[in-house]
Amino acid sequence: PLFMSTLEDLFPGMHAEKQQHKEVEEAIASVVKASGLQHHDSWILKIVQVYEMALVRHSVMSVGPSGVGKTRITEALHKAL
Repeated sequence: PLFMSTLEDLFPGMHAEKQQHKEVEEAIASVVKASGLQHHDSWILKIVQVYEMALVRHSVMSVGPSGVGKTRITEALHKAL
């Protein structure tokens, strides 16, 4: 959201479309089902966002309170790739 907000500030009236990662999203959905996890769109989006960050950064750090799914997100993405 921050990046999109910055783009809209720099280029008023222009809207960037969400990039599609169809193969990755399908693989993630398959891993979620095979792992016995529940498919929540917001959680799948978070996995895709971590994937997108990994594409443009040298490293990624997951930070947050216990029990929010940091490890499961990383594991699901790893298995999907």
